[in-house]
Amino acid sequence: MKATILILLGLLLAAPAAPAQDAAPAALDDSSREALSSLLCQDFQGLHAPLDTLSREMVMKISKRGSYEGWEPLDLYLSWMADPQHWAGQPLLAARNEGLRNLLGLAGHESHASYNQLFDGQGRYRFAAEVEEALRTPPRERSKMQGKLLSFDERVNLLSMSLHGRTLRIFPLPGDPNDSWLGLHDILEAVDPAAVDNPPYHPQINHP
Repeated sequence: MKATILILLGLLLAAPAAPAQDAAPAALDDSSREALSSLLCQDFQGLHAPLDTLSREMVMKISKRGSYEGWEPLDLYLSWMADPQHWAGQPLLAARNEGLRNLLGLAGHESHASYNQLFDGQGRYRFAAEVEEALRTPPRERSKMQGKLLSFDERVNLLSMSLHGRTLRIFPLPGDPNDSWLGLHDILEAVDPAAVDNPPYHPQINHP
């Protein structure tokens, strides 16, 4: 268990703070992947699962794909946290509905958007007004497009939390009555607060 966590922390803390734009992240080697796959984790909803299971669920929820360009789900999920600047620019977010693609400005053949595409030059979420209007609309009165937009917005938030290291918790707090676990964000903040306060990608989205 201790060795497995050390492998995980080593992978994340060794990542460069600002890699070159065209630098491709490295995948895990077989021995590291095998060691990490069974690590018991707590997800952002408080549920417990092996890291391999959690990784597959997160990749599928966000991209609606079982893998991405040959990446194993576990490798991909951890790489989001280790190299968020790179992955924020990759088309990971599934947007298959035609109306949603039009709203996002995707070309006809494009079915996925990048996290960075969703923000303007000042770092503001481009679709905040549409999402807030959909949230204010009673569920029975929402249009199909509003439903698709809210589902997409949920995927955006999951990716945002993953890039910030908030969807994976690996350290249970002994004796905690609420079964609280510490996440990678908590660990990275303790090691390098500046990296957490000033991430090289857009801030986490918070809806009212």
